[in-house]
Amino acid sequence: MTFRDRLPTALGVLAKAAFLGAAGFALWNALIPSGDDQSLFLWDKLAHFTAFYVVTLLAIPAFPRAPLAVIALALTGLGVMIEVLQALPMIHRDSDVKDVVADVAGIAFALLPVLAWRLRTLGARPAQEPEKNAVVDLPTARKLKGRA
Repeated sequence: MTFRDRLPTALGVLAKAAFLGAAGFALWNALIPSGDDQSLFLWDKLAHFTAFYVVTLLAIPAFPRAPLAVIALALTGLGVMIEVLQALPMIHRDSDVKDVVADVAGIAFALLPVLAWRLRTLGARPAQEPEKNAVVDLPTARKLKGRA
């Protein structure tokens, strides 16, 4: 097996590793105690949106055969799980339903262009014309045999 044969497998493993790393980082960052330090984002909802946007973009090549709806539901579940875990008193974080809305918005904004592209390419395919005489009517075939 040559390197060229192994390349799709290697890229798949790399895509899954990038996705798991980003999803793990998002989970870890959501569960560590929040401090008064400066954040990259001035608005918490923008941080949620961006995290789930990036994780979704990484999930698409990591799971190329998965339907987009499954990816969306799984990542929405991750967002809900994060908020449930943040509600636990031992985590010392605030849980907010608006964070899940921001997560879902990030997921949707990442998936919508992919969905539009897939629908466009599906509509651009030429309709396949059935082959002539592809389906044989059995009574007609019997009649033809009888004449020969």
